[in-house]
Amino acid sequence: MQRLVTRVEVSIGEFTKIIDDKINNAVQPDKIDKYGTIIKSISNDKLMPASSVDLAFSVAPTIYNEFSKIFEKLTFNKILDLSVELGDMFNITYKEQSGTYRVTDIQTDFNKKQTTLGVIK
Repeated sequence: MQRLVTRVEVSIGEFTKIIDDKINNAVQPDKIDKYGTIIKSISNDKLMPASSVDLAFSVAPTIYNEFSKIFEKLTFNKILDLSVELGDMFNITYKEQSGTYRVTDIQTDFNKKQTTLGVIK
């Protein structure tokens, strides 16, 4: 749950769009009630045209949908594997949990000859 965000604020030029569960009329109690207000602010006039209000209003919900999900994150070690890339998908079964997970973190230890992967469901 390290990347959980409960409010996204996107500013492009003079235009700002804020998205959260309160604005989206989510079922109560919502994520803000449970975890508090965790804000992700994004603003960069060099990345996008400052004159486009439509861009701020279309980007904000997309970013909010991605960052407001509660993910189950796992970390595991495997034999050294240089072929694994960020975004790769794995089917993992461990004890009574199973599912498809996406690689979000990769650490390689050449001395121990192992790769440590962080994955989310």
